[in-house]
Amino acid sequence: MIPDRSRAHELIDQLPRQTWHERSFAYWAEKQLVANDSWWNPLSTAVVGTATSTMSLFLRLGFRKVVVDDLHKLTDVLESERNRPIVTVANHESTADDPIIWGVMPARLWWKPDCTRWTLGARELLYKHPLLNAFFALGQTIPTVRGDGIYQLAVEIGLRKLNENKW
Repeated sequence: MIPDRSRAHELIDQLPRQTWHERSFAYWAEKQLVANDSWWNPLSTAVVGTATSTMSLFLRLGFRKVVVDDLHKLTDVLESERNRPIVTVANHESTADDPIIWGVMPARLWWKPDCTRWTLGARELLYKHPLLNAFFALGQTIPTVRGDGIYQLAVEIGLRKLNENKW
């Protein structure tokens, strides 16, 4: 079931647009919802690939060896032709959890946004400036307002991504 398009756009229409920052946030929220403009995939690929390769380099320089048991089980599913979404849950230990997950992935997946997970991120921490709005939106981080419950734009975007068989 595809989430009601009008519900998501209604939520976007209700976003304040008084300041440059608010207009920027509303713009990127709408682009994330659809994510099908001709420029979206190349820019998202650049952001995700750069962040992933940077984290991988950091992990390799900072630690002698990083071992992930059964990583092939996840990568096999990611690279397969799938007709359903993938949902993974990380026990939230730090804000670096998702970048670390990306950093341990094989290099062949770094530049494939379809093999990179869409994740929820705290809007008040990540979406503080128009440049950060663009970076995190293209980096597949959905802005979530903590305490707003399930009837918010982040959930609508997340449902849309699940219905598109994303991770």
